[in-house]
Amino acid sequence: MTENTPLWPMEEGSSSQSQIPRPPVEKRRNVSLACTECRQKRIKCSGTTPCANCTAKGCQCFYGSDRRRKAHSIESSMLLQALLYTVVKLRSGNPDTVRSFILQIRALQSARDGTSFLLSESRQDDQAV
Repeated sequence: MTENTPLWPMEEGSSSQSQIPRPPVEKRRNVSLACTECRQKRIKCSGTTPCANCTAKGCQCFYGSDRRRKAHSIESSMLLQALLYTVVKLRSGNPDTVRSFILQIRALQSARDGTSFLLSESRQDDQAV
């Protein structure tokens, strides 16, 4: 090494004409949910829509639902309440009411319709009480 090159970094208070001001470094922002493409490839996602990786590769960029969020836990809690209501209704109802209830459930098109039906039924009974 030459005599002019210091071995240690300069202290903050010292001034030097050879010191060049550096532009501030942008800190990478943590993204709580990566897009499906970045998640599948296990690469960092910028979190924008579309994200930088999908833009560069020209692929479709979309974000799925994040199941860690509060809305999902509230929805799950409501569904659990509706299922508990259903079990209680089936166990304690008279046979005609139970038969009618089961026929209504079987007439539904999908499981999602069943969920909506159970939630609405449990709310109606809650309001009647």
